[in-house]
Amino acid sequence: VTLLSQQKFTDRDDLDRALFPLLETLARPRIASGEPPKVERGLYYLRRAEKLSGITEEQRRSLQSMLTDVAFYQARQKLEDARRLVSEGLAQLKLAAETENRHARAANQMLTHVGPAARALEESLRRAVHTESGPDNTPVAPPPAPRP
Repeated sequence: VTLLSQQKFTDRDDLDRALFPLLETLARPRIASGEPPKVERGLYYLRRAEKLSGITEEQRRSLQSMLTDVAFYQARQKLEDARRLVSEGLAQLKLAAETENRHARAANQMLTHVGPAARALEESLRRAVHTESGPDNTPVAPPPAPRP
């Protein structure tokens, strides 16, 4: 950063190309961490880098690669949010159905119609986020032994 602040740039593209490595250095380890708060901070730096219109084609490819990595974490977070919302919705419907109020009948009907599908969706989302999106731990078969 110090070296960058001591340089003078006469062209906006030159400044963009000089700023990109700084933003990349800040973003890459945060994205690779896999921890949601750090990934969010890394995404912030990527969004800043996206605004640099004068970066080279190689820098553009690097930026796109990092954005692709972030897309997985964003999708995973959105699926987790959806699972939580479905679960909360079912809990609220159940509460409304169990109390004597003007919505109890409608809540019971909704639970009857959407309850099984919503529970199946919730379980599918849970599996997708917590099981299937983790690291691949399937054992790799050893190569065949050489024949004499």
